[in-house]
Amino acid sequence: MFESVSPPRFIDVFEFARSGGRIEGALAIARMPRLAPMLAAAGGELRFELRGGFDARARPAAQLRFAGRVQLECDRCGAAVEHELGGGGRYYFVRSEEELARIAIDESEDEPLLGAARFDLHQLLEDEAILALPMAPRHLHCEPRPTEAQAPQAGAAGRQRPFAALGQALKTRRQ
Repeated sequence: MFESVSPPRFIDVFEFARSGGRIEGALAIARMPRLAPMLAAAGGELRFELRGGFDARARPAAQLRFAGRVQLECDRCGAAVEHELGGGGRYYFVRSEEELARIAIDESEDEPLLGAARFDLHQLLEDEAILALPMAPRHLHCEPRPTEAQAPQAGAAGRQRPFAALGQALKTRRQ
């Protein structure tokens, strides 16, 4: 049986399913190159559990669950907002691209994945974490950022905004 506190990056999903494997561990968010830049801070980790077995149709399968806290940028005020991220999925594995291409799109909760003797577990976890991110994270109560019309004509560093003058000229000309 597969068990780990420090999870392996690659597993043989077919052997993992056949043996009823279980991997439990945590992966640092900083080690997720696609997820980390989407966050306000790349600290922390995602705890996860992956269980192998067979689905109701006797296909090699696995179930993933994960959870962790991430720092996102509030869509309204721009400050960091802590978010409890969690989710997972149920998968069954196929042996070839051709087999995967023949599978009809359906409403099943189980997702077909191309299995391998060297399947990237970290990539699966990162994919699911990205899909679980909220579209517009927000604090429960915060003030919105100033809009362009409310902001001063010079930026925070005192630089001039060249199109602000043009916009003002066009507004004046229409009146």
